[in-house]
Amino acid sequence: CASQLSQWDALVDFGKSIENYEILLDSLWKLPDWAYLKDHVIPKAQVEETPKLRLVQSYFALHDRNSNGVGDAENTVGKGVDLALEQWWQLPEMSVHARVPLLQQFQQLVEVQESARIHVDIANGSKGTGNVAVGGLGNRYADLKDILETWRLRTPNEWDNMTVWYDMLQWRNEMYNVVIDAFKDFATSNSPLHHLGFRDKAWNVNKLA
Repeated sequence: CASQLSQWDALVDFGKSIENYEILLDSLWKLPDWAYLKDHVIPKAQVEETPKLRLVQSYFALHDRNSNGVGDAENTVGKGVDLALEQWWQLPEMSVHARVPLLQQFQQLVEVQESARIHVDIANGSKGTGNVAVGGLGNRYADLKDILETWRLRTPNEWDNMTVWYDMLQWRNEMYNVVIDAFKDFATSNSPLHHLGFRDKAWNVNKLA
């Protein structure tokens, strides 16, 4: 019930009290409490290998932004896709409804891959920015802009469970914060880029509401 109502604080408290790492892995990144996830959950968690586990590990790798963060995330999400495909082929041919949770996880896995591309595009675009004339950044960050536009067009179905919407939009919120941080100094030199993350984050919050 707490999960359906997005009561992540209550779930985290419960997960800590009984040391249930599966609950903690699923809930902590949504608060978000990345520090506790890093120090107390990821090193200790002994849970079944699932696409969801790989997904959370990918989220953490991208959030941590260490030198190998993007590479780690891409490797982990690749393993998540393999696990999801393995589960897919184990299902009977006629089980349409049984495939729905896996389809939802595939969408999340794809968006982690796109998130990694956003990180790469920001890193590549910022190289040599100082040599570009003011206002001459229009053609940079094309990959980033395409992905953000695609995210607006690609939303869950209206009849999908609220938790599906929450998981997807909550992670996108994390990436909008990355975009905002990357372009925070562009207020005068490139106003459209400066407002890019703010605009999409506002749309995201309203859509979830």
